[in-house]
Amino acid sequence: MLRTLRPAYLVVDEAHCIDRWARDFRPEYGRLGEVREQLGNPPVLAFTATAGRETQARILASLGAGDGDVFVHGANRPNITFLRRRVRQDARPAFVAELLRLADAIGVKSMVFVPTRKIGDALPAALATQGVATPFFHGQLRTQEKEDLVQRFGGHLEPKLSRIICTNAFGMGVDIPDVRLVIHWQHPASPKDYLQEFGRAGRNGQRSVAILLTDPKPDGPALSLLDFMAGLTVEDAKVTAGEHTALLTQKRRLSRQMQTFAFHRSCFRDALLCYFGEARTRPRRPLALRIIDWVFAKHGARAESGICCDVCHARRCSPEDHVRFVCEALTIPPPSGWPTSRAVKSGRRPRGGRPGTFADRR
Repeated sequence: MLRTLRPAYLVVDEAHCIDRWARDFRPEYGRLGEVREQLGNPPVLAFTATAGRETQARILASLGAGDGDVFVHGANRPNITFLRRRVRQDARPAFVAELLRLADAIGVKSMVFVPTRKIGDALPAALATQGVATPFFHGQLRTQEKEDLVQRFGGHLEPKLSRIICTNAFGMGVDIPDVRLVIHWQHPASPKDYLQEFGRAGRNGQRSVAILLTDPKPDGPALSLLDFMAGLTVEDAKVTAGEHTALLTQKRRLSRQMQTFAFHRSCFRDALLCYFGEARTRPRRPLALRIIDWVFAKHGARAESGICCDVCHARRCSPEDHVRFVCEALTIPPPSGWPTSRAVKSGRRPRGGRPGTFADRR
């Protein structure tokens, strides 16, 4: 039947499934190149919000369009400030609780991303003892429970929620524009995952903050957990033994790439943009690509430009003083009487970095 059709275009949405999930969960996506050939090789448009440069190349190759143009837009979110903090695993519940109390005190909506349901199940009790009871959203909840939490967090159902703990299941089709603080318990399994998750912040264009918690040293338990989770995922994949090894190697490489970004003391934004192939100042593009940009880009209020990241702002405010850092990034005065970090009290000068907001450096 396909041979009798001659469509003008073949359009593929969620095209990252071709690379990320084709061999894991959606093998049908891996056969779209064959479908295109049977359709007479029409021009193809493939859309995804989470594809680095290597993934882009694999998507095009799978679709039989290796020489196709790549249009990258939206990886840069100038209204989101990045803060990386090294915090021991046992100290994280108290640290997260402090951030959530700060969010409540300054009146901003917040999310906490956790890597596993086990961590997510334990965290609400720990936060409750700190006075910030927070519900946990995950994929195994009943449909009505998930819908109620989303509606309460979105402000459409009483009692309303100003904060929530979640796994990456929360991102599936959920768009809540006024989240201004996103906290990650640890770095995710890949830069693509991180882009999708920190992108929950600042969708209304207001200044927002993404805080990434890491182990004190790169050889901490975070990477071991991601390796364990990658092994479980690959075990369930319907692949040959050779593909099994290749898939596991790919997943481990991506988690280590994300770990490098999390620990490297250079501009976090630049590292992420380089991975996705988007420059801060883009060269003038052909008219056809500018038309695509105009048609498919959202035309809402212009996003604000704020502080770039912990490295770029270090000389003005130590990242160790996370309260002041967050408030400056959000342009909200710190709550009266809120404690100041030891690094600032002791007068120690923060190491590294260079002054300037993202707006200064564009």
